[in-house]
Amino acid sequence: MDVKDVQKRWFVSKTCYEHTHPVSNSRKMYHVNRKLGADDQEFAIKMIQSGSTPSAVLEMLRTRDVCNITVTDLTNIQQRFCRDDSIFIWDFIKRLETTNHHVRYLTNEDNRIQSIFFIHEHGIEEARRLSECIIIDATYKTNSHKMVLLNFVVAGALRSKEQPKQLTTVPIAGCWMDKETTERYQWALGCFRDIVWPISTNENLLPKCFVTDNEEALLKAIKSVFPNSKQILCWIHIQRNFLLRFKKNLTSKVKANSKLLGQPDYMYFLD
Repeated sequence: MDVKDVQKRWFVSKTCYEHTHPVSNSRKMYHVNRKLGADDQEFAIKMIQSGSTPSAVLEMLRTRDVCNITVTDLTNIQQRFCRDDSIFIWDFIKRLETTNHHVRYLTNEDNRIQSIFFIHEHGIEEARRLSECIIIDATYKTNSHKMVLLNFVVAGALRSKEQPKQLTTVPIAGCWMDKETTERYQWALGCFRDIVWPISTNENLLPKCFVTDNEEALLKAIKSVFPNSKQILCWIHIQRNFLLRFKKNLTSKVKANSKLLGQPDYMYFLD
């Protein structure tokens, strides 16, 4: 126990050098013992780079009598020595293909993934069954690979429990894109049409309309791939944009009382 007088204030500290819990008999509990030899580490890195998961690598290491390593250790090796993002994206594509997804991907000259379109068999059935209206919107946030998600949704035939005035929505497909351009949107929509409605499909079975947030690049792409389909603006975006512009013309007193914006006097023309 140490006692110190600092500026007439007493500080007492106590240090215990004994373990407060029983010492583990397992070597895996101590990081110093969870290290791979040079040959085993090279073997593990090559497997990870070829697309194997840390769990699969662990099983293969056990066949080499390596039992002092964990999945967490292999994940750390993956992050340290295999930081090529393309490896994880290719693994994502393989997982989709093994779960009854139709997958299309776009690469550049260096074989880097630029876009990944995917749709499940169930999504194809729902798109054909509920083809009257397709809702398309891209997320504002990106994933760890700096890619945005383009989401394809159809309006169901049942009323939503959360929003009684609205129909339920059914996600049917998605597309990860490295950038939001007309070319990327056109590629994604082309994959969507080729898989769900092949060339021989009757024109009357194609989507009647598309609902978007009025993004110019997306509108051009829809016009190119589905020239006979109508385009309408998303109602939620109409409300948000209206309120955003409406607030700019309010007095400071009204702006201070945000509850007034929810009153019928301000909202009746939006219902």
